[in-house]
Amino acid sequence: MIKTPFLWLSPYISRVGKRFNIDAHYFVKNSTLVILGQVVSILRGLVTGYLVARFFRKEVYGEYQFMLSVVGMLSIFTLPGMSTAVARAWVRNDPFSFRKITIEHLKVCLIGSIFLLLCIPFLHYYHREELWLFFVVAAILFPLGPLSMVRFGSFTVGKAKFDLSLKASLVWSVIIILCTLAIIAFYQ
Repeated sequence: MIKTPFLWLSPYISRVGKRFNIDAHYFVKNSTLVILGQVVSILRGLVTGYLVARFFRKEVYGEYQFMLSVVGMLSIFTLPGMSTAVARAWVRNDPFSFRKITIEHLKVCLIGSIFLLLCIPFLHYYHREELWLFFVVAAILFPLGPLSMVRFGSFTVGKAKFDLSLKASLVWSVIIILCTLAIIAFYQ
């Protein structure tokens, strides 16, 4: 039996498991971890958004939102469903080549990076030439997030290692918040 932090719920969870013929303890534990991961992600977005909105001028905040919008529009080039497909293949023990998947994913992500680089000439038209460096950095970093999700994210989901996924989400959130604080300190 899996230990739960709320031992007084254990008999009720066991009854639900027997009633529906499922491993209810496993389901409750992993569902809780997934929900906690989503909460951490939401809090990370709120803290980062607050820090940027609070410490930057309106113009800089607008440029930040503009970059997020451009990268968000290009997220179609990250093949958003790829990690789900890989996780499914992992669960089913289907044969697949991570190298081949990574290479194909990288090719598609590089198209998004090229689009980001192609945005740079338009900055002159809008008199925002100083943003070119942000577009170059975004183009370089664009493939990294999706590629890591296909590898690590699909592994943690496919092998039901939700506790590892939550820990990685917490570390990632702290890194993002610290990077935001570093940018604010550097910019001020």
